[in-house]
Order: sequence, then C-alpha cells, then structure tokens
Amino acid sequence: MSNRLFIMLIASMFINSFALAQGGSQNQTLPKIGVWIMSNYEYDTTEDIEPNSSFGVKHARLLFKGQTTDKMGYHAMVELVGPADKKPLLMQAWVSYTVSSFLKFRMGQFKYPFGYEAYPGRIYWKFLNPSYVTAGIVKKLGMTGGYFRDIGVEAAGEYALADNFSAIYKFMVFNGTGVNARDVNSSKDYAAFIGARLPETHLTLAGSFYRGKSLSDGTESEESAYGILLKFSAKKITAQAEYITAFYDAVNSDFKKEPAGFYVSGTYRFTQNIEVGLRYDQYEDDQNTANSTKTRYTFVGGYYFNKQNRIILNYEIRKDDLNHNIGDLFTVQLQTAL
Repeated sequence: MSNRLFIMLIASMFINSFALAQGGSQNQTLPKIGVWIMSNYEYDTTEDIEPNSSFGVKHARLLFKGQTTDKMGYHAMVELVGPADKKPLLMQAWVSYTVSSFLKFRMGQFKYPFGYEAYPGRIYWKFLNPSYVTAGIVKKLGMTGGYFRDIGVEAAGEYALADNFSAIYKFMVFNGTGVNARDVNSSKDYAAFIGARLPETHLTLAGSFYRGKSLSDGTESEESAYGILLKFSAKKITAQAEYITAFYDAVNSDFKKEPAGFYVSGTYRFTQNIEVGLRYDQYEDDQNTANSTKTRYTFVGGYYFNKQNRIILNYEIRKDDLNHNIGDLFTVQLQTAL
C-alpha cells in the first residue's frame, strides 16, 4: 500500500465525514475512527541469541467503520508497523450487507472463518502470542498466508432454535493468496465454521474446515484442514480448547505433510481490573516425522485500565525437539485504544 494511497484513504474518510455532517442520508452514520497501539519489551533466554532483549512496537493500527444504510456497512483497517516495503499495510477492507441475524454478507478482505483462537480482534487476545498450531496451520492457509486474512465473500449468521440453543455458521469463498493480492489460479479456496451456542451453560461447541491450495515448504500442494473447538465463557472464568490438523498433498511430487496440534487455555478475572491465565499448547510439524514436536506453557497476568487498555505480563516456557537450546520468553506489553 503506497503512501499516496494511504493519504487518499485518510482524506476520503474526512471528506465523507464532513459531507455527512452537512446533511447526508438519514440512514448514514459518521465514520467511527479508532486508533490502537501495542508497545512491548521482550527478553529471550535462548542460548547464544543476540540480541536477547528488545523494546518494540508490535502494532499501530487505524480503524474506520460506519453504516451507509440501515443494512449496509463498511470497515477498513490499516497497519502502520511492518517491513519498509509493505507499510502502511491494508489489513482489512470490506462492505457488509445484513438481511437478518441469520444471514449476513460481506465482501472484501478480512479474517477467514477457520480456527477460533486468532479470530477475535488482536486487541482482545488474552495471550500475546498465538498457540503453535494456530501459527503453524491457521496463519499459513493458502498460497501465502501470514495475516489470518484473505479476499473473498462470506455468508454468516446465527439462528435461535430454542431459548437456550442457537446455531452459528460462517462460510467463506476466497482467493487463497493472502492480503492485498489477486488470485493466481482459477480455483478458489473455501472455509467454514459451524457450531452451537448454549447460553445457559456458557458453552460453545464448533467445528471448522478449510480446503484449498498452499505452498507448504515451498511446494504447491492441495491442502485440507480441520478443527474442533470447545469454549466456556462466564463472567469471571473463560476456558477454551481447540484441536487442528492439516493434510498437504503436493500437486507435482510425492511430498506429503500432516501437521497437527492443540491448545488448552483458561483465564480468571479476580477483579474488574486484574486477570490471570494459563495455556498449554502442543504442535507436531509432521505426524509422519519423528522428533518434530513443540510444547509450551504460557502464563499471563493483565491489569485492565478499561476494556481495551491494559498492561500484560506474558511468560512462556518452551520446548522444541528441533531446537534443544530454546529458552523461555518474557514479554511485557502496554496497549492502548481509542
């Protein structure tokens, strides 16, 4: 995304805001403009790593969203942190249309509905880093991957079948080439998330599915991925477990790969301001290869100034069959949102 295009985007938002303020359509709303920043300090105890500590800015994002009619809305988000040749980076941009609570459409660039851990907004993540299986499979879907997002169209909704039971679904067809990229082949990738929510028991049970093409280890492959989720969410306690596996089958060679993994996490809110959490995750890079397993315990403590503004202490105890020298990772992060 060029600087010129970024400036044009910002200018268009303010011009639209001014036009609406002067008397736009009755159904239109002024764009909501948000800013959120995550700054941190990391200390890595891995042997012979240099540097072993650093201050950084993890994310700095601008968000624009609003309604153009009662049923149509828009959303755009820009990342200001990243490689010099890719910033600012357009992370999300879509137009949505709501038929009813059971049927909502959106088209553009956004998170695909596979894997649940990384699906909520980054600013709401309880743990600072995704689990190994989320980073190893979910983040890398498609030909490029990298941001949990792609360009396509999605249908989604929720339907109450009883007072204490509702069905939820999301289905997306997309390019499979990551963010800000046109498709490179005629076939499309697709992902689905289907589940049930039981409000009285605070439980959500769901499964997700993905089918498409990928570049696993640099080899073009047919990829299928599956996941199952169990989530409990109450006022003070949350618990979540997810298992994900994938199958890569090379198009022009005998290459095959079957990664799989899971995580189990829980958090407890002592007061309105203080929350602690624990997560265990395990990932096998290839179930057909020996000594390819990673495991990790993550301890987290957070102090909330309000819902989106907090300071987080994150400590990871890591073990890797392919890197016996890997050490622990300590991170302190301060995040603020407006």
